[in-house]
Amino acid sequence: MPRRGWYVILTVSILCQYLLHSKVQMAKESVFTMKLEPELRDAFMKVAANEDRPASQIMRELMRGYIEQRHQEREYERYLNRKVEAGRASMRAGRGRSNDRVESTFAAKRTRVPAGRA
Repeated sequence: MPRRGWYVILTVSILCQYLLHSKVQMAKESVFTMKLEPELRDAFMKVAANEDRPASQIMRELMRGYIEQRHQEREYERYLNRKVEAGRASMRAGRGRSNDRVESTFAAKRTRVPAGRA
């Protein structure tokens, strides 16, 4: 494979069977080309060979993991935004408590806890 600067073009055949939240299997039809350092490619190919696994299989696994990770991160961010907005709405409606009020309430509770039980 010809070298181009610090990069080697690595062509990896990809199974297009991952659809988010679906186990539908599709035929291997797509090709993914990427540039990477020759040392990284060589190390990756060596590990794949030592595990007796095709590099494309490992790449598909990594890609699916990355997609799932990003999905979970987006879901958590949406969840967190909903919680923050609910808290803000509560404060606007007058149902919330200020930080100072919460701190003074719990400071008073801490003083009522017997020594050694805290």
